Amino acid sequence: MREMQSPQLSMVRDQNRNEQVWLSAPDVVVGMYTTVLMKARFYSKPAISFQPGLWRTSS
Repeated sequence: MREMQSPQLSMVRDQNRNEQVWLSAPDVVVGMYTTVLMKARFYSKPAISFQPGLWRTSS
């Protein structure tokens, strides 16, 4: 397990746990894949879609 911490953010990456454990534990889920974000919503967690390189401009 690898853990990163800062005063505002704590992130843990653990590939050995099951989906139910790692989706029920966090306060918010940030992901790049629709499947993970949809499953986060199933667990009533706020989900943020991270899309590097995608720019939004005002119209």
